[in-house]
Amino acid sequence: MIPYARHHLEMADVAEVLNALLAARDGGGLTQGPEVEAFERDLTPVVGGEVVACSSGTAALHLALAALGVGAGDEVIVPALTFVATAAAVAYVGARPVLCDVEPSTGLTTPAHVAARVTRRTAAVIAVDYAGQPCDHEGIRATLVDLVPGRHVHLVADAAHALGATSRTTHPSLDAACYSFHPAKHVTCGEGGAVSLAPRAAERARALRTHARTPDGAWLDDTVGHNYRLPELSAALGRSQLRWLPRQLERRQRLAAAYDAALAGIDGVRPLPRGGRHALHLYVVEVAGGRDRLRAALAVRGIGTQVHYRSLTEHPVFGAGQPSCPGAEQLAATCLSLPLHPGVSVEDVRAIARAVEEETSR
Repeated sequence: MIPYARHHLEMADVAEVLNALLAARDGGGLTQGPEVEAFERDLTPVVGGEVVACSSGTAALHLALAALGVGAGDEVIVPALTFVATAAAVAYVGARPVLCDVEPSTGLTTPAHVAARVTRRTAAVIAVDYAGQPCDHEGIRATLVDLVPGRHVHLVADAAHALGATSRTTHPSLDAACYSFHPAKHVTCGEGGAVSLAPRAAERARALRTHARTPDGAWLDDTVGHNYRLPELSAALGRSQLRWLPRQLERRQRLAAAYDAALAGIDGVRPLPRGGRHALHLYVVEVAGGRDRLRAALAVRGIGTQVHYRSLTEHPVFGAGQPSCPGAEQLAATCLSLPLHPGVSVEDVRAIARAVEEETSR
């Protein structure tokens, strides 16, 4: 079986985790210690801003919104084509997710899609860097400035797919950028996440990460906080994995180019276009007809695929009362993610493309 995604571990990763465990045995801690601080320092030149590591990408989104002051009575614009955690983080702070559409050709929200959903209650926009392709953050910021003069609307990048492509340094229009270190991602902590913020917001996020406790042992006086701490062993794994990021990005580019060549000319199968910086977390194709039949046929042949994602307009909670998002719904009905990870070879890519061609021609 070739899974659509899989973690990649090397003996150097195992050694770093073992070293952290031995340090804990010899009197060090198992959570929120020097490995976490070092992981945050190592991430800083990659993602920009001030980095707060946490227990998951979902926790990163929640901390970002809470640290920026988004809360009850606010609206947050969220693309309809995203993992449910993007909208769930909005609900966690008591705000209302407002679904906006995406371009069906790319899966990305555009400034025009955001503009269509801005109201006087809009407090933030979460722009999802779908598949690893950054959104037009600068264009979205310019649109917000034009539509909401005199009031700052926060712009948050859900960059869970885009480590190595999106950062607060390359996109200074962002108020926060959130990352995931789930096993399917380029860099994994087992489970983990991080948020990049300006210093004052980062200070608040650090307190919120640990039950709203400040470094001097006091509490924030306006909230209860959460337990979003990252264990030392997870941080040690993440630090080691981060060293492989350039190699990961290069390998995924090579595999994507092999897919481009191998899929060219197959009727009814169109890879999503790529432009500029792209982290290639996913290799997504649109299947003109019979996506679900193709997916089932590939599974029988030992090829794992995934659908990213069902439109949130169909979600029983977040879709209720929301307008239709035809671009998101169109892509959700046709998209298919093919295997893309270091365990896949160029020969595997060619075999997968042959299987796609054979099954779509039946």
